Amino acid sequence: MPHSPRPNAVRTLAPQPHPRGIYASKYDPELAARICERLAAGESLRSICRADKAMPTES
Repeated sequence: MPHSPRPNAVRTLAPQPHPRGIYASKYDPELAARICERLAAGESLRSICRADKAMPTES
């Protein structure tokens, strides 16, 4: 069975489109900061995510 060559990757700093089938990121820097503040205050990630409907799930 012949071995097909691997395609050559091209490195670029230009913005790339999202791959098809991949969801857009839901990352929100302000929400992340609020979560980090609560973690720094001693709250567990589980309690933050379960008690507050505005927070994402643990996973």
